[in-house]
Amino acid sequence: YVLQLAIFSDSLIIKMFVFVGALSAATAMIIVATLTLSTMLANDVVLPKLLDNPNQAGHKEDYGKTIRLVRRLIIGLVLILSYIYQQQLTGSKSLSSIGLIAFSLVIQLLPAIVGGLYWKKGHAHGVYAGLLMGLVSWTLWLIIPLLNSDMSIYSQSEILSQGALVSLLANTIAYIVFSHLAPARLIDKIQAEAFVRPSKMAQDKSKHSNINVDSSDLITLLSTFMGTSRCDQLIAEFEQLHKITLLPNDKPDEKFISFCERALGGVIGSSSSQALINSVLQGKKLDFTEVINFFDDTTQAMQFNMTALLTSLESMEQGISVIDKHLNLVAWNKKYTELFNYPDDYLLVGSPIEKLMRFNAKCGELGMGDIEEMIQRRLEHLKNATPHRFTRQRNDGHVIEMIGNPLPGGGFVTSFNDITSHVEIQKALKESNIDLEYRMKKRTEEVHSINADLRLEIERRNDAEKELIRARRAAEEANASKTRFLALASHDIIQPLNAAKLYLSALQEAKLSESAQGILNKLNDSVTSSERLISTLLDISRLDQGEMAPNDESFELCLLIQPLIVDMQMAAEKKGLVLKSHLRPVWVQGDRTFTYRIIQNLLTNAIKYTDTGKALITIRERSGKIEVRVFDTGIGIDQDKQKAIFTDFYRVQESTESGVGLGLGVVRRLTQQMQATMNVVSTKHKGSCFTLVMRKGQPIQASQSTINKVKQTLSGLNVLCVDDKNENLDALDTLLTRWEVNVVMANTYESALAMLSDDHPIPDALLIDYQLDKEQNGLALITAINAKLNKTIPSAIVTALQDNELRETCLSQGVQFLNKPLKPAKLRAVLQSLTKQRKR
Repeated sequence: YVLQLAIFSDSLIIKMFVFVGALSAATAMIIVATLTLSTMLANDVVLPKLLDNPNQAGHKEDYGKTIRLVRRLIIGLVLILSYIYQQQLTGSKSLSSIGLIAFSLVIQLLPAIVGGLYWKKGHAHGVYAGLLMGLVSWTLWLIIPLLNSDMSIYSQSEILSQGALVSLLANTIAYIVFSHLAPARLIDKIQAEAFVRPSKMAQDKSKHSNINVDSSDLITLLSTFMGTSRCDQLIAEFEQLHKITLLPNDKPDEKFISFCERALGGVIGSSSSQALINSVLQGKKLDFTEVINFFDDTTQAMQFNMTALLTSLESMEQGISVIDKHLNLVAWNKKYTELFNYPDDYLLVGSPIEKLMRFNAKCGELGMGDIEEMIQRRLEHLKNATPHRFTRQRNDGHVIEMIGNPLPGGGFVTSFNDITSHVEIQKALKESNIDLEYRMKKRTEEVHSINADLRLEIERRNDAEKELIRARRAAEEANASKTRFLALASHDIIQPLNAAKLYLSALQEAKLSESAQGILNKLNDSVTSSERLISTLLDISRLDQGEMAPNDESFELCLLIQPLIVDMQMAAEKKGLVLKSHLRPVWVQGDRTFTYRIIQNLLTNAIKYTDTGKALITIRERSGKIEVRVFDTGIGIDQDKQKAIFTDFYRVQESTESGVGLGLGVVRRLTQQMQATMNVVSTKHKGSCFTLVMRKGQPIQASQSTINKVKQTLSGLNVLCVDDKNENLDALDTLLTRWEVNVVMANTYESALAMLSDDHPIPDALLIDYQLDKEQNGLALITAINAKLNKTIPSAIVTALQDNELRETCLSQGVQFLNKPLKPAKLRAVLQSLTKQRKR
């Protein structure tokens, strides 16, 4: 309508409005569509492949330029393809035909969606085959015929309809055939059970009438999973609630069946209990996917019950130990560990209680007498299930009250309560009644004497404290004054100087007379010198106050010095000097920035105080140290003044160069901070040699992913992940599963140890959070796992703590250290490193 209005209107203004509006709308649509499509392709297709490169693992690289380049290339590619499509297909096509072409491609997803919702046998291989066949048919029966520019609109519409139907039919046939022929994966079967099972569940419920079991069978099933006593209690409650009496040969009704499902659901999970009851009622076997779901729900229920039990034990103030009927230790809590300082290999599940008793007897905890006799007497009490209650005073003076009771199925549970404070209170109360008046009089005299001495001491300390307060206040005022001055210098002086430099730069671009240009250059040099002076003063202040701490690391010295030499050669050539270098590849230990500042200052002075000749910088290794020497043929320094040049504001009097003598003062401070040394050898009117002696560093090897060009895979790696935050475990599981890693997860210390049973494979690597629940840490868990498996598993600690001491502790124990948030590339590199440790 708008375009027709412009065509039939004679008003130039209306035509201009329509033209501008149409142009704006078309431009906006092109920009928005292109940016959106390019962002989706870059973020979801290109960048994951680009960043997920094992050869880049361990490298810190800025991907900003790469990401921008990729997005720009994709934008250009989208525009080129759009132009080709417009030239080849849209010249004689209507807008509706273009939409139908796109719609005919989108409907290729229809068979996969419908089959996934309603057909249990459909799986991923069938979907892939259907989409591939549909795309090929769509191209052959629709796109290629439409390339004929002489085709009429009627023929185009007919081809669109036929091509869409043919491609959809080919898609559906391929989907069905390949779903029947290709084997389904386990994950496909489990997902099919989850999505298509509801209709089957309704059919199973309707089959309860055709049962071939009696009530005694269901009662036997309940007692198997819940125990006889608990089962009898639940059956009695059911009979009392419904006012009936269950006979063994009675056929179970719907109420009793639902009751059994709910009772089992509290132990093994609702879905597993329903599947188990249905299999009993119908006399059928569980298929493989039902077994998988059954064990999954059962494991979750058991983990929940075990967690609740362990949490209850850990929250008790008494120490608890539980032994089985074979007199082996099966459970204990943290308080029990704190009361008895057993060695690490004693408190293990299955340890004989006799072993712990013998340890206590050797430590004198069982009293005086024959050790074997005392141990046998206590073992007889446990075997006879004799309840007991008594107190024992340990060697450290603590009094422990022990209460033991037998368990119904055999075994013993004992509680240990520290009643030392209670006993001490009772003892103090008894002693306070003996000769109270005499002791009070004696104590009063002692208190008076002590108070007199204290008053004298307090007066003396008050005087000393006042003097210290006055001295500290004076020092704080001086320091505050210095701080205010430096703040003013940094803000009120440097900022105007920067502005002045900008103005000077603007003037230098203008055409001035030769004399004015000379004055401008001198002014620029003065401003630059002032700025350098104030910056040096600020650096000295920060070094004196300890605000500039060195970052001790190993780095290659040549790579640091070479750019500096290139910069200094320009200044040397400006004065007619020659700057030479003799470098060798060495690694030093120190701060990279401090080293750069020191060598920059030495080279600057060498060029500044040399009028003719040359300057030379060399690197050599000597006596296990690295020496950086800077030679010059300048004015030289007297022997008695060579130490004074490293003080602040000292300048050589013979020099005509500008400056205030702060550079070498900064060099002295930086050298001391890095634990390096600075020496100078100089001869008057011949030149000087400054030598910086640094510690030798260890070369940092290139990452193994770069050296080993064979692509490493993590497929089949068994990894145990432990974290008290379930969201972290879910994220790790998602990422590692994409890498084809077999992940076993645990969120507590105890559940991680439980994962080491025969039902789970021995882990190849451990990823454990440092801060676990109940004041437990990951390093202790790694030690416990290695002790239980009697082997060392390659491990890594994952933590959000930025603690260098913890990092050193982990490295000393051979444990990798990772900081949260985790980066996928870093995590992959660590896993590959752990895999190599396992192979060794």
